[in-house]
Amino acid sequence: MDDFLYFASSFYKISGINLNLYKEKQMKRRIDTFVNRHGCKTYIDFLNILNKDKEIYNEFLNYITINVTEFFRNPEQWDILKTNVIPLLSKDRKMLKIWSCACSSGEEVYSLQFILSNINVQYELLATDIDMEALNKAQSGVYDFRQIKNIDTRLLESYFTRLDNNKYKVKQDYKNNIKFDTFNLLTDIYPKGFDLILCRNVLIYLTEQAKNSVLTNLSSLLNRGGILFVGSTEQIIFPQNYGLETYKTFFYRKL
Repeated sequence: MDDFLYFASSFYKISGINLNLYKEKQMKRRIDTFVNRHGCKTYIDFLNILNKDKEIYNEFLNYITINVTEFFRNPEQWDILKTNVIPLLSKDRKMLKIWSCACSSGEEVYSLQFILSNINVQYELLATDIDMEALNKAQSGVYDFRQIKNIDTRLLESYFTRLDNNKYKVKQDYKNNIKFDTFNLLTDIYPKGFDLILCRNVLIYLTEQAKNSVLTNLSSLLNRGGILFVGSTEQIIFPQNYGLETYKTFFYRKL
């Protein structure tokens, strides 16, 4: 068996994460960088470290889940969400059920929360990620100045409390009604009945087979007329294959 395939198989047994469902070249390149950084010459050597050292195991888990995010990433798309999508969904719904299904360290779900708090709409908000360390950061809601660069400085005082170490903490009012939980898009049983799902900057890392599976699952649990919001490099070429239609670029409506 190929060394990397053996590593992927062994890692799946200890973590539940199937590396074979991610694009191999991209994932292998990231893993090789991490392995070399820790002075290992073979994947077997690295497996032995992962099995013995919980700290390195957690560091590696956080590293491969690719947590790249920021507040209001791609601002023009958030404007569409605010001015078009939310009004559309709330027009004939008393309560919006919303899922940020790869929320990483929380910037996305708080961006959504800031928008919703300024609109007269009832909603439930679920935020999940595969990475427990990222979720812990999301729940803490503490960020440094670089991470809030896309937030209008006039609104910083409304959303955040400035801490002594030049960090900013999301005010409790914007954290109260978010439910955070761990979730693996590739293996776990999906919840149902959502009006809006954000799945951004995840699909790009998956194999075509895994991406098709995730899109099929996400579409199946959207309510009729519900919206799927994907990342700026993740346009769905044939949305009809998943029971969707293009509403706006990067926004797809359930048929």
